[in-house]
Amino acid sequence: MVRLLLSRGANINAFDKKDRRAIHWAAYMVHIEEVKLLASHGSEVSCKDKKAYTPLHSAAFSGMISTVKQLLDLGVDVNQCIHTPPRIQLCSPCSITTPRKDRALV
Repeated sequence: MVRLLLSRGANINAFDKKDRRAIHWAAYMVHIEEVKLLASHGSEVSCKDKKAYTPLHSAAFSGMISTVKQLLDLGVDVNQCIHTPPRIQLCSPCSITTPRKDRALV
């Protein structure tokens, strides 16, 4: 579906009312191939939503280390949270744990 939308000229950095972009959702839903595809077409891999969450936060929230690793491989700055509001720093991508999935994030 992502390929089709891109081939039809979809805006790669379109966002919803909370400023979440397709790459936020792909990272959260653990669609690694879509994350790679979106990044290769110019999606901003370090974009922030209205709460200052990045796709890396979304991937960490999902609990899947494979998506986190993919974003890091794409050059996402893990230290970016230093420049975010304090409430976000408390849940930086490297400090998020979930009771499910891959616990290697901690």
